[in-house]
Amino acid sequence: MKKLLTTKNFRLYPTKEQKRLLDKELKFYRHYFNALKVAIAKRREESLIPLVEKDIIDVCRATKEKILKLDFDFKKYYYQSHIKFATDNMMNAFKYPRKKGLKRYHLKKTTIKIDDPSCYVMLNHLYFKNNIKIKVRPKVETLNGVSFYTITKNREKYYLTAVSFVDQIRVKKTGKGCGIDVGFRNGLILFNTDGEVDEYKFQNCKVDRLFKQAEFYKKTIEHLEEQNKNYRVSKNYQKVTNKLARTYERITNIRNHEYNLISEALALKYDLIVVEDLEIEDIYKGNVKRYEISKASYGRFFDYLKNKCQKYGKYFIKVPRYYPSSQICSECGVVHKEMKNYRDRKMMICECGHKEDRDTNAAKNILRYGLEELRRRNQNSKDKYKKPKNMEL
Repeated sequence: MKKLLTTKNFRLYPTKEQKRLLDKELKFYRHYFNALKVAIAKRREESLIPLVEKDIIDVCRATKEKILKLDFDFKKYYYQSHIKFATDNMMNAFKYPRKKGLKRYHLKKTTIKIDDPSCYVMLNHLYFKNNIKIKVRPKVETLNGVSFYTITKNREKYYLTAVSFVDQIRVKKTGKGCGIDVGFRNGLILFNTDGEVDEYKFQNCKVDRLFKQAEFYKKTIEHLEEQNKNYRVSKNYQKVTNKLARTYERITNIRNHEYNLISEALALKYDLIVVEDLEIEDIYKGNVKRYEISKASYGRFFDYLKNKCQKYGKYFIKVPRYYPSSQICSECGVVHKEMKNYRDRKMMICECGHKEDRDTNAAKNILRYGLEELRRRNQNSKDKYKKPKNMEL
């Protein structure tokens, strides 16, 4: 049986003494992670050629040897675990660097990983470090089969995440498939094998109000940056930054709850779900609806959809990024390059007489590509993929 990774999130309510211990853990992790950043930056200045992965590993090893020479009480704190977690995060940061040109706000958020077997959750408390009890909400009696825990501090609040591996859930097959196209006017356009067309548009009055509030906080931060060069030290900057982080946290929670419900309903209804691989930066260029696109966060929704398909044993296929789904006529297969310009053409009008909405036509082509890809996989490996019954376009 295939194992899937699942997480459960909790809120921690530590006392003053427990906060002091948790802050000591987080402080050591942050200290070592910053030491790695400084060592790598210094190595880049000294090197005449760009660094490779092997050089980063050498820097991490040398920094770890320096830290281990210092006098720390390893029996009391999980410093070894924090060193390994910081090294892994630094390697991931090197492999997947952040995109340049994006405005980022400095938030005091730190996460540590605890894989000690003596750490467990029981009777609404987190037990660790010689039976230290920290209150946990929501209430839970016992958590079994947990691989490791992560503790996160965000704006003086503490959160616990329990990561575990569970078996795949088997549900009854429906024999249906669907293709999903991202339409900037109508949200998500869904076309299934029964010939039905559905629309899913992420609209929430609370989210709209919170986005306007976030824009106000951003303008306030820009004003503070212009007035004061040492704006990071000022209390007003920290207050507004915390308010901005709190606003985005509320937006994320509302949106994730909605995405979770929609993705689970789609995964239970269809055996095959085909989506397009989007490059959001290319979509932003010359698009009037960029604000609506950023509010929807389609990439996160597709991640939820992929996880739900894995959970229930359904097929999830992504169409290649440069597949011209909106330029192909779904009836005769002729490519119309003029359909690439979204502002000029909102209807697919082909010489064969086919006339249809642009997004619905693209959803049909996406579904057809997914069915062909599924048949191709069936021919290559019959044991891994099974063709759903009665699934024809």
